[in-house]
Amino acid sequence: MLLWALGGGGGEAPVDVAGVASLLSVVITVVSEFVYRNRPRATAMAAVRKVYLAHIVPGLITIGIAVSGSLADPEVGGSLWWLIPVVADVLVHVALWVRRVTVKTGPRNPIENVEQSVRELTPAVRERVLASRNAAVDRLLGQGKIDAETASRAKLSALGMMSLTVAGEARSSYYPEAHEGIDPR
Repeated sequence: MLLWALGGGGGEAPVDVAGVASLLSVVITVVSEFVYRNRPRATAMAAVRKVYLAHIVPGLITIGIAVSGSLADPEVGGSLWWLIPVVADVLVHVALWVRRVTVKTGPRNPIENVEQSVRELTPAVRERVLASRNAAVDRLLGQGKIDAETASRAKLSALGMMSLTVAGEARSSYYPEAHEGIDPR
């Protein structure tokens, strides 16, 4: 749309293309929000805002170009119906931006994301993953790549938390210490 406005596209404004893309965006956003509300995960608000802006800003530009183009050429009016999905996309993302701060459930940081994911595993899958992890630790111990103390710490770490337990010196200060000593099951 912007390329068309700057003179690169020629002819009629591609409002229909923007409308179809926005319609798909609205459908994907609704499905994603449904999944997020039912299985929340911690996300960085800066990343979420960038996604919202990636919908809002181009949508507003598209609306501005299409409306100003239709004022200059009234025969374009028929294709302006395709602006409805563009407007819907912008409104949905503005509403989500405002509403997002009200979501209070679910994990609040990456550690809680991992813990939530482990809780969602079935007991059979959890046991299989734990057995695979412990077999890998035994193999590293057998090859002399780690010592017995490190192997013991690795096996005692909570499922999904081994890197934070074993490689504590490389741990970011962002991660809390509270996960240490949690039962791996």
